[in-house]
Amino acid sequence: MNTISKFNKKLNRKLIEIVDHADPNVPLIGIFAVTGYFMFYIVWKYLIPQPYENLGLRTAEALIAVPLILYHFLTSSLRKFFPVYFLISALLMIPFFFFFMMMKNEWSQVWMMSALAGTMLMIFFISDWLIIALLTLFGYALAHLTVKVLDGEVLYTHMDISYLPIYLFTFIGSFVLNHQKRVSYDAQLSLIRSLGGTIAHEMRNPLSSVTCSIETIKDMLPKRPTSGAESESTCNITCKSLNNIHEVIDLGSKSIRRGNKIIDSILSSLDGGEIDRAHFRYHSSEKSILAAIERD
Repeated sequence: MNTISKFNKKLNRKLIEIVDHADPNVPLIGIFAVTGYFMFYIVWKYLIPQPYENLGLRTAEALIAVPLILYHFLTSSLRKFFPVYFLISALLMIPFFFFFMMMKNEWSQVWMMSALAGTMLMIFFISDWLIIALLTLFGYALAHLTVKVLDGEVLYTHMDISYLPIYLFTFIGSFVLNHQKRVSYDAQLSLIRSLGGTIAHEMRNPLSSVTCSIETIKDMLPKRPTSGAESESTCNITCKSLNNIHEVIDLGSKSIRRGNKIIDSILSSLDGGEIDRAHFRYHSSEKSILAAIERD
């Protein structure tokens, strides 16, 4: 049970990652699918007639794609199930549909190329090579079984074996390109996370200094007047206490300025800018350490 539970959690995380990666393009995928199924029905039925077409199947596939168009309008409860739906819809809309139509058209050249194009599209919006391979295999097996049940046999009348090396080359090439794209995306995500952690760390120091300054000033100031005190009454404070308050405020302001300088340099580096070294100066490491200790 533990093994199954771990596998389900790992699979669920992988599906969430795939949907997150495709998130900006999910509605576009749905729109492209719905329009493409009906547009190419006209093309293959009337403009360039093919031996087999199926408007009912295309309509069913278009209906499967509709939730993708509405993805950004789904409620939070429905979005929990969307990664699984996304995987199933990808299986039915691309490998199953294209392999089914290719087999029904007895491996015609048009549908062999169409199946290849559909597989490439799937590779570009699904980032995981193992999921892509499994979807392709399951899609082919399901299409083969469906044709076998409907027709009793799968015919290879127009199959050209010379297309298989092209399939293999395109499939592997698309995997490599998509992998490089994924590596670049992960590197950028890691950089953003690192940058966020650095900025958070640099913000913590001046904020801590400001917090200490506020507490110190509270201790130096006279106690807060009671609610019944007259508004025109005065409170006395010594010159020494007033000077100490100003010193604490100055220290807090310096901490904030140092934090802002560090954050500005980080953001400048992120934007591709270079730090101006003309203002660099040599400092004694001993004096710098002592100054840091005294400042803290």
